[in-house]
Amino acid sequence: MDRRTLLRGASVVSIGVAGLAGCSSPQDGEGLGTETDAGDGTEPATGTPTRTAEETSTETDTTAGEATDTATGEGTDTETGTETDAATGTETGTGTEAGTETAGGAGSYEFTGVVEAWTGEAPAAIAGRENPTLQWQAGQQVEVSWENGDGQPHDFTVQDADGNVLEQSERTSEQGVVTTFSFTVTEEMTTYVCTIHPTTMVGEIAVSA
Repeated sequence: MDRRTLLRGASVVSIGVAGLAGCSSPQDGEGLGTETDAGDGTEPATGTPTRTAEETSTETDTTAGEATDTATGEGTDTETGTETDAATGTETGTGTEAGTETAGGAGSYEFTGVVEAWTGEAPAAIAGRENPTLQWQAGQQVEVSWENGDGQPHDFTVQDADGNVLEQSERTSEQGVVTTFSFTVTEEMTTYVCTIHPTTMVGEIAVSA
């Protein structure tokens, strides 16, 4: 082979190599471009979805709201129920105790005695009334106090329907003197009276069983 032929062959090889190099360059560029896109964050490098700040805030607000509503509602209901039950229990107990005390034992009665009548002083139900009817209960303990209002002799007796004396105080004729005595009420009691002035100083007793 002569020198001219060798040079021509070398030129063809050079052209072929250059062509191959030109074809491979765009592919390499495209590969680099893909890697650059991934690096820019357009397509996330991992499979985990990204949650925006707005979504996170909304979820937080909702959870906090539910917790607040639940705590507030339960706390209010429990406290109100307890107070209502406490106030109701106290009032009921007080009413029962008051009723028991009224139905039971001692009663105190005060009078002023003058020839014209016995005048009630206490309790309020008989205050200011002349010869008031007394409402008593069998078995009740009663205390009667009376003041001599005119300096005339008086006594205070409790009698049955036949005029028999069942209970009696001391007799006094000194004005301003207070006489007190006590007894247990019985069903036979019907009248209280001053035995010295029986037509004017006399009142009825109503005894319940």
